[in-house]
Amino acid sequence: MDANGNSLSITTASIAGNSSANDVIAAIKTAIDAAVTAVSNGLTTATTAGSDYIAANSGPIKNVVDDVKNITLGTGANAHVMTMALIGESLEASIEGIAISVNGTSDRDDDAAAFAAKVNTNASLMAMGVKAVAASNNSGEVRLYYKNTKSLSQNTRITGQLSMTSKSGFDLQSSLDMSNKSTALADSILGGLVSRSFSKAGTSASLKFAANVEIDGAATNVDGTKAQAPSAFYDVKLDAVGGAFDVNISSAEVGETNSALIAAGIAEKMRSQAPVPSITGVPIASLPPVGTFARFSIGDAESTH
Repeated sequence: MDANGNSLSITTASIAGNSSANDVIAAIKTAIDAAVTAVSNGLTTATTAGSDYIAANSGPIKNVVDDVKNITLGTGANAHVMTMALIGESLEASIEGIAISVNGTSDRDDDAAAFAAKVNTNASLMAMGVKAVAASNNSGEVRLYYKNTKSLSQNTRITGQLSMTSKSGFDLQSSLDMSNKSTALADSILGGLVSRSFSKAGTSASLKFAANVEIDGAATNVDGTKAQAPSAFYDVKLDAVGGAFDVNISSAEVGETNSALIAAGIAEKMRSQAPVPSITGVPIASLPPVGTFARFSIGDAESTH
């Protein structure tokens, strides 16, 4: 729970690759319901207003009172407590965006009772499950509560992020907006023997090869017969301005089969395909004037000297 009283719950749904659309939806719904249940377990349920009401501003429930005049709001565990000022003037507050006001008197108990009565007879607040309880100890306090049955729908804002990962492509569409459809293309990297990772800024990518020496490398029988030649090969294609780097390397070229040697072999072949810049010139009779410069460019890269 954060400083604003918001609870966080993370849940995961595992779905088999051959699941139907209905099974996928059911699994996602179950996971979301589990997260909501985990969050709602933190709500305050024991109050002086009765077992079926909870304090309006306690736990992860949002603040519902603002625009107060001659009324003081409590904080922390007493955030649902409103204290009427003994001022003989108008007592006003906005509860769930609905203005409530009474004329103050010289009696705190009368003012609290009148304000609570205004809240409890307001049709909109009644529909939200809001209940006000006035104290009778000359404190001028009015406490706000919500019905438990409405606590999640009326008092808690539930938001989250849904991420879906699959080796195969799929479409995602909401029943709330059938005109829009999100399409996820297949990721050939996912689940394969080559893993790819990016730096935090996305400026560089790394490839790691999962080599299996028992399968990819050379092997012989215990008596030296039936030799198995290394049969695996690794191919990397990197699109770039001016043409792609397309490299292929086999287990036989690597020698000992391991991820580091495979990566080194591929990097060496890629470097051999890269252009090698060179500069040639002739002696100059005298130095150029101050402020003279030369600009060199290769593709979109430019350097000024």
